Amino acid sequence: MAVRLVFAGAGSIQFAPMLLADIFNHEQLGDLTLVMHDIDAERLDLTHRLALRMLPYAKSNIALQATTDPREAFTGADFVIISIELDRFETWDVDRDLPAHMGIPQALGENGGPGGLFHALRMIPGAVAIAQLVDELASPDCIVLNLTNPLSRICTGILQNSEVNLIGLCHEIHGGRRDMSELLGIPREDLRLEAAGLNHFTWFTKIEDSSGTDLYPRLVELARADPSQYVADNRLITSDLFRATGVQCVTDDSHAGEYLRWGAHPRCAWAPGMSPNPFYRHYREHVAAIEARVRGVLGGEVPLEEVLGKASGEEVIAMVAHASRGERYDTDALNLPNSGGFIPELPSWAVVEVPGHIDGDGGHGHVVDSLPDWVMALCSVQVRTHRLTARAAMDGDRQAAIEALIIDPSVPSIEHAEAVFDALLNAHRDYLPRWQ
Repeated sequence: MAVRLVFAGAGSIQFAPMLLADIFNHEQLGDLTLVMHDIDAERLDLTHRLALRMLPYAKSNIALQATTDPREAFTGADFVIISIELDRFETWDVDRDLPAHMGIPQALGENGGPGGLFHALRMIPGAVAIAQLVDELASPDCIVLNLTNPLSRICTGILQNSEVNLIGLCHEIHGGRRDMSELLGIPREDLRLEAAGLNHFTWFTKIEDSSGTDLYPRLVELARADPSQYVADNRLITSDLFRATGVQCVTDDSHAGEYLRWGAHPRCAWAPGMSPNPFYRHYREHVAAIEARVRGVLGGEVPLEEVLGKASGEEVIAMVAHASRGERYDTDALNLPNSGGFIPELPSWAVVEVPGHIDGDGGHGHVVDSLPDWVMALCSVQVRTHRLTARAAMDGDRQAAIEALIIDPSVPSIEHAEAVFDALLNAHRDYLPRWQ
């Protein structure tokens, strides 16, 4: 019997083309029914037409469906990928600009700060609705794989309001492996890495070569001997933290900076004149280029290979292939509830990012080496922000939302917290039916 994989949010012009390329290029998916689901019929039509163009090149036996009906989509699902958004850049601009005008600059305004809170308030109810339909309609063994940001807050909301077998996935660890490979001059496959923390806020607990030799001292020596070879314009904050603490962050400033009170002002003592990378502008240009490429393929102006040959960098399809056969797939990063004590210093209900493996039963985290107290202190605040956010999103609870802002490191005062909450609520009220 064919495995039923549902792609919720399949109208995403940013992610769908590359995920489709992963699916159609994978040789070990067996008999697979791919169900593309989105509530935006126009967007879904665009990516579905692209999928139909790619289908003849599939390397596994794939049947393709597309629907805007969620009950039709999730009935009998074996795997569900959640990658959803609502008017991404229109809302993100507001999430960034409005707080900045009110004295609350943010590193990115996507996963932390007032922008991260309102991003989550918009996204959590929809993600929970999907999870509850999976509970009702999907296969009893269905595995849900969430890729939607703010990932930790959404996973927390899903786990608090459903019974699904949930894994959160993010590809940042692969960028960290690439960076360590380039800095140390060691092939990626010869590095043995362990990292842990929270999504977009993980830290290397081990950096070793294939023989098990600790490479952390070598990294420190290289960075101090020639900081210009270590510091990059997208890693000013994380480089300064490494200079001060000797702990290497996996992610870059646009992500790690969201959880630090000085995150909106990247700088590093090793490179005082270096200007920060304009990540948000580059990201918008990147997504616009993807859409232009997709429309070019559909219009016949761009070769199909320009999309079919672009892998996503995610592991999710390889995970589906292995888990559907009951096989183990090891990975450097899974986002899971900390019920197994993977990071002993954090509570059992917190969603943490740790190495682990996935099989037919779902995701399994691995216990990691201890993280420094200062990292744990920052993570401890964040997981409580996540829990308050989930409560606010599902209950329309203003008090929980205000408390989440009060403990957010980017918010300078209670007055700022209350004022920016009211301003963003007024700006986004059409997206927040629980707050009418």
